Amino acid sequence: VSQSRYDMFERMFGRGGGGDPFGDPFFNGFRNRGGGNVNNKCNDIIKGLNVTLDDVYFGINKNLNIKVTHFCKKCNKTCEGCNGLGVKQQIIQMGPFTQIIQAPCDNCQGNGVYINPNKNCSECKGEGKFEIENPCNLSIPKGFEDGMKTVFNNFGEQPKKNNQQPGNLILELKLQDHSLFIRKGNGLFYKININLTEAILGKDITIPYFDELS
Repeated sequence: VSQSRYDMFERMFGRGGGGDPFGDPFFNGFRNRGGGNVNNKCNDIIKGLNVTLDDVYFGINKNLNIKVTHFCKKCNKTCEGCNGLGVKQQIIQMGPFTQIIQAPCDNCQGNGVYINPNKNCSECKGEGKFEIENPCNLSIPKGFEDGMKTVFNNFGEQPKKNNQQPGNLILELKLQDHSLFIRKGNGLFYKININLTEAILGKDITIPYFDELS
């Protein structure tokens, strides 16, 4: 930005209180695109995992096979239309003002890369992506809360470009209804149907516990 343009904005808005609009985060987003401050981490993937009250009581220790979809670096090419940014910019000069219009790249649909399929590719067979199963261990201590989240690092969305970092896989534990018990906080309520006579005269009730149900 030329010095004369800074002078113009200083006269219009003043130096104090944000006199440099090109230092504002709105403008900074355009100026830094493609620079060193862009977040290159891929998205996290959040999935729900159904658990039972038995899992809460005993804890969880099980082996899992997690499938992760990888993008083939051999068949995914950087889009030349946007130089891998995923967006195109159009600069419109309106007198002393400059307007920047930004829109997703129509060549790569905003991905920054496109698939150049090769059926002879040993990794993806021309699909542009492939799956790898990763053996993992899920270890959750006893008494965990409903909605607890556990993270598997780098098992989320995978990079399409060399300068990206993989995201994480986040499992959210979702407690399912139990046939006999209801959990409310740290309390456990037993469910049983009784008739009117039993309600009036009383009834001896034996409450089974998890050790007896297993």
